[in-house]
Amino acid sequence: MLWVLALASLLVLTGCWDSVEVNDLGIVIATAIDAAPNNQVRVSIQIAVPGQMGSGTGGGMSGGGGKKPYFSVSAVGTDIRDTNQRLQRMVSRQIFVAHRRILLIGEKLAKQDIERQLDEPTRNPQSRLRTEVVVTRGEAMNYLKVSYPFERVPMEGMRKVMYGNASDYKMDLKDLMIMLATPGLQPAIPIVDLTPPSPGESPKFRADGVALFRGGKMIGSLTTHEARGLLWLQDKMKRGTVTVGIPGHKGKVSCKMLRVKSDFDVKMKNGHPSMSVRLRPENDIVENDTDLDVNDPKNVVLVERAYSTKVKQTIVHTVDLLQHRYGVDVTGSSEYIHQAFPSEWLKLSAHWDQEFARMPITVEVDGKIRRIGMDGPSLTRTKGQIEH
Repeated sequence: MLWVLALASLLVLTGCWDSVEVNDLGIVIATAIDAAPNNQVRVSIQIAVPGQMGSGTGGGMSGGGGKKPYFSVSAVGTDIRDTNQRLQRMVSRQIFVAHRRILLIGEKLAKQDIERQLDEPTRNPQSRLRTEVVVTRGEAMNYLKVSYPFERVPMEGMRKVMYGNASDYKMDLKDLMIMLATPGLQPAIPIVDLTPPSPGESPKFRADGVALFRGGKMIGSLTTHEARGLLWLQDKMKRGTVTVGIPGHKGKVSCKMLRVKSDFDVKMKNGHPSMSVRLRPENDIVENDTDLDVNDPKNVVLVERAYSTKVKQTIVHTVDLLQHRYGVDVTGSSEYIHQAFPSEWLKLSAHWDQEFARMPITVEVDGKIRRIGMDGPSLTRTKGQIEH
């Protein structure tokens, strides 16, 4: 009887009826979305060519036989799904986006509306919600044409420029959709630009601040320096170097952050919130070309004061821009108020941007120097030029 049951079960078992061989897949590394005429959308994709990757461990623009290990195609359609079908007619392999690392949104499209264009990337079961998102200066499709010397596929180079070791700002599809759907939360997406090309060279990718959104539309941007103030406000500043001048002394001192302790406190008075931010960053001195001998504790105090003042000025300037120029809260301060005063938040959430624009925000920075490096005074100064 057991043998009969075992054999009978084979009649209802299914196999891999919809399997696709790896050699039949076109693996998409990046997707670029741009606005097109007549309310259409242009979708461009960069596809890896595994056979041209080569066996070397270094980067490069070409693989075996001098051919590029990637290629790009572009098409225009009514929406992203319609455009993807048009792209499929141009690619011999089945387009596969499960390994996509980055999604580029053109600046013109970002200013029109990104919510409608994010439906397909988040609904498609192949698409990873951890795909990182970037806004491009100009048309996004042009960035797929740029070569990059360190990586075999250029878009991987862009991803590392925007989200690699030098960046603290992160934005992926999942976080972006949460922000767009949550009252009081507005996204700020990193911007990539192209440097002007040198003679005989191609342009290079460059991080260029962040794009500010309200209701799914880009309303402005912050420069790289102003975006650092936003990172402090979002408690996302985990690394970075701040260069300061010391009042009454020539030269500059550069301080590299080791860690930071942050306190965000919100209060409610007469139905209106206020917030205080206290930051206690700890730093190393990594460069000193002033006349100060930082072996002397009193000179270290001068550096700490100058550092704290500059960081505070950066944050206050960013707050002023967000409140009075753009009138949009991308800091996430609404979450602190929601958690501390849930009942009051129900009333504030309907007009939070207006409330944020007039909310008092106080900033206190108490920077400390923990290490001064291998030498106290500047090596470029003579003994008579050093102040002890």
